[in-house]
Amino acid sequence: MEKAFLEKTAFQVTLCQRNSEFMFEHISVIMPTRNCRPLIAHSVPVLQEWLPKAGEVIVVDSDSTDGTRELIASAFPFPNVKIYNRPPGLYAAWNFGIQTATRPVTYISTAGDAISERDLTALDSVFRSHQVDVVVSPPQFLDNDFRPNSGRLWPIHRLLEKKADQDVILLSGPDLVAFALKAAHPPCINNWLCSSASNLYRTEYLKGHPFPEDAGHGADTLFGIKNARDMKAAFYLHLCGTFVMHPTGSHAHHLSRDEIFDIYFLRGYQEELRWLVEQTVPDCSVYIKELFWNIEPGLEIHKRAASSDALALAEDQNSILRFKNHDLQGKVSQLKERNASLKEQLANAKQKGKQADLVLKKVPKWLRRWLCI
Repeated sequence: MEKAFLEKTAFQVTLCQRNSEFMFEHISVIMPTRNCRPLIAHSVPVLQEWLPKAGEVIVVDSDSTDGTRELIASAFPFPNVKIYNRPPGLYAAWNFGIQTATRPVTYISTAGDAISERDLTALDSVFRSHQVDVVVSPPQFLDNDFRPNSGRLWPIHRLLEKKADQDVILLSGPDLVAFALKAAHPPCINNWLCSSASNLYRTEYLKGHPFPEDAGHGADTLFGIKNARDMKAAFYLHLCGTFVMHPTGSHAHHLSRDEIFDIYFLRGYQEELRWLVEQTVPDCSVYIKELFWNIEPGLEIHKRAASSDALALAEDQNSILRFKNHDLQGKVSQLKERNASLKEQLANAKQKGKQADLVLKKVPKWLRRWLCI
């Protein structure tokens, strides 16, 4: 069976190599892998359609021992494919691939999640037309057996419901921040970027804004929260590519969703919420209004933000009071010194008065009457 698969792969590779048109020459493909041979095998037929036409394919493998690298080498024997080995770390692998990329547009091909040439062409057309930092699209969900699945509701699906008559929606600045914060409300903690395997990114932006490597499997969510204010995003409201619904990993089985949010996202969320409040004007957009009106899922976060703000305000006020107290203590010391000086002057005046009385008593009375003293 393995031999038959490789023979079929070789035949498909031959067909691909006959097409010399590099229609995706401007795209760098980042492919992070680690012991994911079955997932890669599922993606091979779709990726072989267009990988030879990409500007470069950067495979970042993390010590795979299940034949992942060997499969990639045999399935994609193209001159534009380079395979690197890096220590384990999903988003560290992403960042390495991004920093290695030399093309202006980046596509991140996550294991098992494939995109067709037609879908990639559509995303590329949107990217070129609107000159954005990212094009986001909804994927077709697949279950573990790679069968179509209804999946779960992602932020972009809500845009689909509201803007069904539009193909592309552009968001940036306060609008995108509000959209990102609403998506990240517990208990869902969704990422407005959805699946990167259905997106295109501007390479220069990713190079200047690497993905966090200390936020567990939610690094792309934190990336979306912290960078929304500086990004221009195009939402392409058509299915592009596939997304395999993996079972929940054991890396966070001991943490609740709220605990995960508090550990990884709360600080960044509050920073962007404060920024949004500062930018918001009375005639703010519908996205911002929905964020502030969406009390039911966001109440706890607003409470946390409020308590945090109150604590910060109290600390600021305490610092001010300490400064004022120090200043008052200095003035009190000055007043004490002035009072001591005045007491000394009064004592001297009294002493001089006593001495004058003694001298006056020595003057004869008839002379005092004559002098009228």
